[in-house]
Amino acid sequence: MTRAEALPRLPLPLYGLLVVGAALVLFPRAAEPVVSPLRWLACLPLRALPALEVRADPGDAASAAALVATTRQRQARGAVGQLDGLVTGAQPIVCRILERRGVGAAGLPSLLVLDRSFAELAGCLPYATHGQLVLGKLGQPQDLDDPRTRGLAVVRCLHHRPRQGPPQRLVVAVGLADRHLGLVVEPGSRIDTWPLRATLIEDPYRAARLGGGGQPVHTRLVLGDTTADLHVGTFRVWGYEDDLGALPVGYHVELGFDPRALSTCVLWRLAVASAPPAGAVRELPARAARGTVLPGGERFYVVVPGARSDVGAAGSARGDLVGVVEDAGFGDAVAARFGRPGQTWALVLVPDAAELAPIECSGTVIGRDGDVVALAVAAPLPDLTGEVLTGGNGLASPTGLRVGRIEAVRDDGRRLLVRRPPLALSGLAVCVRPEAGS
Repeated sequence: MTRAEALPRLPLPLYGLLVVGAALVLFPRAAEPVVSPLRWLACLPLRALPALEVRADPGDAASAAALVATTRQRQARGAVGQLDGLVTGAQPIVCRILERRGVGAAGLPSLLVLDRSFAELAGCLPYATHGQLVLGKLGQPQDLDDPRTRGLAVVRCLHHRPRQGPPQRLVVAVGLADRHLGLVVEPGSRIDTWPLRATLIEDPYRAARLGGGGQPVHTRLVLGDTTADLHVGTFRVWGYEDDLGALPVGYHVELGFDPRALSTCVLWRLAVASAPPAGAVRELPARAARGTVLPGGERFYVVVPGARSDVGAAGSARGDLVGVVEDAGFGDAVAARFGRPGQTWALVLVPDAAELAPIECSGTVIGRDGDVVALAVAAPLPDLTGEVLTGGNGLASPTGLRVGRIEAVRDDGRRLLVRRPPLALSGLAVCVRPEAGS
């Protein structure tokens, strides 16, 4: 008997089961016609269970709407910042960021999808700003190939590298003790630590006086009839260091903003341009649904009559973020409450102090203890109290949903604790895909 004959042989049905299982994992779209009916049959008993109903205060929805309206006004003031009084000959247009696309330099998203169309932004200057920061330039319609976002305006961030054509370059300056050092920045690569690469355009020996970097980088742009100095980021030097000093290998710029955290930006329209009528924001419609809490209390089964929701779609009730769809089918879905470890969120922190501007940040869930969720934030936060709302997390996740309340800020501002509200599925609505032809 040979060794091959001595080895146990798997039965043919088991081979077939392994092949089918691998196909379901590797080709989920092709397997959807099979998986969807099976999911419907498996979840049929859950449809018979009564939905969790909690008596809600009628004032909750009005309170949430007022909070969102006030927050957007405060965000708009912060996004325009001091430029509102400095720029003449142009008027600011505050845009909400609905979604982020593309993977640019340093692995950061490089396209920001706005809540306005290209037609609405006709006559605007090319650069997008946020406070004293320059974010990038208005893109082109071909940057978005998704039919759901067709016609929506998009901003190409400074670190965006287009598929065709030269990358966008910007002349910047780094401050020295006696003068400024001129540089040209362009998008880096995905493996770079910092998103922008810098090239010297002046005497390279002067760069030796920069040391290890850390100086602010700014540029001068024409906005309307005003020439404004805008912040780009922080100068960084990559290289080697020994007893004789630093040996620079490359010069980079760390962006002054986190594209994963931004929820608003500002475009500037020339005063001589006529403003076209504003169109409706193309967010996915929400459909009334009913939900049943699954064992453990962290997930719930949702019935969405006659509609299909997307993975990542938000479920909301009375202005609160109830959960996020993790497994979707036609007519039903399984959603999880906010707080799944490893998930990254764009959030808006609304301080209780009315004189403070909302803080747009990005946080990754690292754990939870009961109703308190811990997030690691990308940039340090001040010690504050207030409400936590969702930022721009995609077309299927509307901005301004209430996540909870700030419990505490720990670890020198690097860890944010958020207390979730009690789970209430009364008045549940889930974002769904629009019907064909709509």
